Amino acid sequence: MTAFHLFRLDDLCTATLGGRFVPARVILASKSGISLGIQFEGILGGYLDIIPVLWSEEQHEFVTLHGDVVGLVPAEGKAHGL
Repeated sequence: MTAFHLFRLDDLCTATLGGRFVPARVILASKSGISLGIQFEGILGGYLDIIPVLWSEEQHEFVTLHGDVVGLVPAEGKAHGL
């Protein structure tokens, strides 16, 4: 179970899916922060370069549209703050 973190546009993070970790960036974020578009290089869980995720209140995790749990950990900096 993960505590909700409000991600905003251009936030840097590490995305995890299926045991694979990749550096990523938020390229789309709703005002509430519960739906995000995450960009990365390569393939992550069958997704190429971009993965849409939603916050699941039941699971207390971000999940794909297919229900796979995606771990998102904020990075030290932000793209717009570097």
